[in-house]
Amino acid sequence: MAVPAPVGQFFDPTRAITPRVERSVRRWVSVALTPVWSVDLDASPSSLHCHVTPGTLAVGIDQQEPTGPAVELVSTADGARRGRTTLDEALSGTEYCASSDVLLAVTDQDRVYGIEPTTVEPIWTAEATGVGTIGDGTAFLYGGRTVWADDTGDGDQKWQTVVPDDVSGDFRYADGRLVLRLGDRGDESVVALDPGTGRREPSNSRRSTKSTPLTAGCSS
Repeated sequence: MAVPAPVGQFFDPTRAITPRVERSVRRWVSVALTPVWSVDLDASPSSLHCHVTPGTLAVGIDQQEPTGPAVELVSTADGARRGRTTLDEALSGTEYCASSDVLLAVTDQDRVYGIEPTTVEPIWTAEATGVGTIGDGTAFLYGGRTVWADDTGDGDQKWQTVVPDDVSGDFRYADGRLVLRLGDRGDESVVALDPGTGRREPSNSRRSTKSTPLTAGCSS
């Protein structure tokens, strides 16, 4: 028997009776919420990433699909399909930069795509483990011990620097500095960088993990 094509659905939370949601491999279905819209994706979604601004749902398309791996953008207002672009590997996360109107898509193959959210066309790509944070039209990327700043609009690199240990992925702005957590649990350190130049600033020495972990600050 043929498996039905997956359907993405949005629901009105104000009409919820019982917040119980069932999930299957091929279909996401709510048994308690009233659908606002639904869309046939013609492929299995592997992940969902919602951005209030610019009203976009980024859907990762499973790499086992004929059209995958890919990311498809859908309007959260009415479910309109904006388009789909092919990726090198499965989608692992997304971030949106409002100042440049660019959606950043990160894959499992350590690559970042800068995507125009209206046309869903890739503007630029970069090899990176992930996006630490976004600020002032700059994407702060990392991979191993390397940190660099790329312009979110065109992907041009502003600076690159090497830190003493592998970046854990947790970035934060603090007192005008870009603060990163390095190393593994039990053997961590913190380093502060000038976000404009990448120059290292004085920071604390190696410390225990009992302190509160830093979290990445990104636009939604």
